[in-house]
Amino acid sequence: MNTLLLRLVGPMQSWGVASDFKERDTLREPSKSGVIGLLCAALGKPRAEKPNDGFATLAELSDLVMGVRVDCCQ
Repeated sequence: MNTLLLRLVGPMQSWGVASDFKERDTLREPSKSGVIGLLCAALGKPRAEKPNDGFATLAELSDLVMGVRVDCCQ
């Protein structure tokens, strides 16, 4: 199994988890969709999916297994 370790450190970071278009709930730890979005942006993946564009589809990325470790909470 391949593993990618990302260390996300920042005292003011927050990760959106739910939205009703008026308010957005946030958490201190990253959401799976937030990390996938971060990786897609870093890879230059366009928002519109096109067949055979060389990028993994969002369906394939959603099959990834993700774990989160929170080192400290205040």
